[in-house]
Amino acid sequence: MLQSHDTIRNTISYCNFTPYVLEKASNFRVRYCYIGNIAITSYILRIIRRIIIYYTTYYLSSMTQDIVCGKNVHTTKLILDLYFLCCRNILNIPSFDRFFFQAKKIMHIRPLKISRSGVGLGAASLLFGSIMDQEQTELPEPTLMCEAWTMAIINLLFIGPSIYSVLSPFTSSRKPFRKCFDFMSIVGVHSFFYSLIHKCMHKIKALRPIHKVHHNFKEVVLPTAANAVSVWEFLLAYMLPFVPSILLLKPDSSSLLYSASFISLMNILIHSPSLKDKAWIPNFVTPHMHLNHHEFRTSNYSAPTFIWKML
Repeated sequence: MLQSHDTIRNTISYCNFTPYVLEKASNFRVRYCYIGNIAITSYILRIIRRIIIYYTTYYLSSMTQDIVCGKNVHTTKLILDLYFLCCRNILNIPSFDRFFFQAKKIMHIRPLKISRSGVGLGAASLLFGSIMDQEQTELPEPTLMCEAWTMAIINLLFIGPSIYSVLSPFTSSRKPFRKCFDFMSIVGVHSFFYSLIHKCMHKIKALRPIHKVHHNFKEVVLPTAANAVSVWEFLLAYMLPFVPSILLLKPDSSSLLYSASFISLMNILIHSPSLKDKAWIPNFVTPHMHLNHHEFRTSNYSAPTFIWKML
């Protein structure tokens, strides 16, 4: 789209994006160079977009009870539509086009591309949890069960894939031996940091409300309850422990996928009462240990894979 020099200057002036250096090419197209303010503006707009997406998911999780009771259906649909709109690109809203036509081109703001592997992993975890639920001899009350499913869907199909998509670009191609090393490293580092954060959520009073939702399941625990946690806990205890190993090791994409799948699998299994009396992998957290932690608030903070006796 061609515009005159004056029209472009007026657009930029109206948007208060300064300073710019304008150069007119031989084909009458205009190229833009920017310094200082435009870089800061780009960064601020990216932050605003992510804040909107985060708080949308936060309010979704806080509306759990209303969704279960059948209230606020239209509001929920509106928030979901807003969430998907933000994921595509908030700057694509028509009313913003006349203000940010040149800004979008200059700042190269692109929507977050949700990884198919992340969505597939979340969907597979949700499906496996539902299958394991059918194996249980005792189920919690319907309200608690609906709450577990609502939180699990939000965490596994919304937040998990988003974080997975953010971390995926830090992967790189590796040789087979290195892939095995990366797999074990990611599982071990995640287990340690999860156990440490888990202990902090029990010992530090300010963090206890974050973990309180998960401990609504006491005598009767569902495998789906493995992911029935608050948004803050899912980000802090489930997702954050992946970051150190990925940033330091830059593992292969397959190592990341397999390690995340294994961790999710073990997390569901240790929340399965039907496996409470089964033999287990040596030095791994057993369903018996973790289910006792739910029922009696024992000091077994290790989960979901290795046992860390020091904690």
